[in-house]
Amino acid sequence: MNNYPFDANKDPARTMFVQRMKRPLPPVKLAGHEMPPDLFSFGGGLVHGGFTKEAAAAIHQLWTWDYMGASEFEHGAVVLALGHLVDRAKRHELVALQIPVNYSDLPKPCRWRAEAPPPHEVADVQIICPNAPAGHADKVVNAVRAMFRGQQRLSERLEAEDCLWFANERAVCGWLALDPPFLFFADQIMWESARQALGMP
Repeated sequence: MNNYPFDANKDPARTMFVQRMKRPLPPVKLAGHEMPPDLFSFGGGLVHGGFTKEAAAAIHQLWTWDYMGASEFEHGAVVLALGHLVDRAKRHELVALQIPVNYSDLPKPCRWRAEAPPPHEVADVQIICPNAPAGHADKVVNAVRAMFRGQQRLSERLEAEDCLWFANERAVCGWLALDPPFLFFADQIMWESARQALGMP
């Protein structure tokens, strides 16, 4: 992505736009043809959200995009962010990390839900991010912790409660930060699938 419009080396603590992701869904049938399940809820009207047909099919094996309801996530921004990570993966410039996040630091579920104690003392959160420039991965880790604690200003909510507290199968459990780009998950299988797709160990 030679024309990548964002500053890929921007301090992750300044990240505001984070695209939510859910576990993959089976394709839907439309006029006898299989279509990605979220084709019409993402991408500013672009075919396949701006991805090629092949790329869209590959992504839908890994996750489905959650509708963000904001133009910053449409018109190709997500395509460029993910494309940047794919380019970095080809140059072996990505690192995979797993960090603990204390449940005591996480926002409580909404009041209208039944009170539920934390399922564990810590939640495992997985990250895929560039390993350069020096110290960038550490900054990503700090930013992810701050996001889960609600200490980093984001344009839209992470909506991580159902995944972390209730293990809801249709909950949001993955995220793609757009500026600078990195991936993080609260789902081991999604993380491992993403690593494999990116050709990472």
